[in-house]
Amino acid sequence: MGATWQRVIRADRAALYSERIAADASWRAFGGSAGASLAWDVSAREVNEASVQLTRPITTGYTGSLEVRRHRPFFESWTIWGAFSPVAFDEASATVSWRTRTGSLGADIRGARRRYDETNAGLESAPLKRDGWRAGAGTEWLPRARWLMYANYDVDIGFGASRSDIVAGARWMPDESRWLGIAASGLQHIYEFRVGTGRVNGLRLEGGTGIAGDARVVADAALYAHRLSGGASSPDWSQRRFSVRLEWTLGRDPGVGVAGSPP
Repeated sequence: MGATWQRVIRADRAALYSERIAADASWRAFGGSAGASLAWDVSAREVNEASVQLTRPITTGYTGSLEVRRHRPFFESWTIWGAFSPVAFDEASATVSWRTRTGSLGADIRGARRRYDETNAGLESAPLKRDGWRAGAGTEWLPRARWLMYANYDVDIGFGASRSDIVAGARWMPDESRWLGIAASGLQHIYEFRVGTGRVNGLRLEGGTGIAGDARVVADAALYAHRLSGGASSPDWSQRRFSVRLEWTLGRDPGVGVAGSPP
């Protein structure tokens, strides 16, 4: 279990920008796990996020999870956006994953449906749509001890807008401290009530190597090309990215246990 209290004030302490409380808890029993979280806006006296998750093996190789959540956009007190009464929604989602006994092949499918609160807008004879959904699927394959191949696809359909993205890649790991990978991606975002669509296609190279103990150097380079169609009006998001970073792991991974002892 854990809890956090956050209070944001101006540097001269003349005004309160926000005050929030968050708490979460998890429990493992009977081969499954359960979790819950809550984020409360003290200033507005509203729940920004509340969720409950359940995960449990279904049968050999299969695992299922369910989640229900309540979400309401959060805005600090100084901004005017909170005056526009952002609409909250309730969402239920489910995931089913499968993996072979050897762990060399795995896949999952996921889906969710959400329903928005009443907006008190639109015509009574033609009310605004109040629901949306999202779905996705992914797979991982380890054809050999040093190779990993993966692919994922997700789509999110809302009122007057939608988003879909796909990524596929491969990673080569000659040993535990080095790896090299390549990934191709595609992203499409149809904005609210816009005519025309845009797509962003990308190609990324990435790699890393250990240098000493739990420290490693990681680098990646990516090229993204933005293509508009159907008369869509949007800035050109074509770009090149490159980064190099130093990563250092402190302590033992709590998710990895020693044989014969609890994690």
